[in-house]
Amino acid sequence: MSGDGPEDIGLRPLKAPDTSLLNTPDPELAPLIQQLRRGLESMRDNHTQVQGVQDAVRRARVELDDVLFAHASSGQYRAVQALV
Repeated sequence: MSGDGPEDIGLRPLKAPDTSLLNTPDPELAPLIQQLRRGLESMRDNHTQVQGVQDAVRRARVELDDVLFAHASSGQYRAVQALV
């Protein structure tokens, strides 16, 4: 997995979109837009929190795979890989 990260293959984080067009004086639409904005901010914050966990899980799986490959029989290795 080394060298396969987003930075390694040239992916860049997206810039936050311009939401100024969502500012509206419409009394019926304004509460819906506020709810949408809060939901989007919440999803962004959740993704940021989980991103570090995803990287740690990926590294742990690679390390476990290395140990399994080195110490298990080919049949055991295939059986475990089928579960993943």
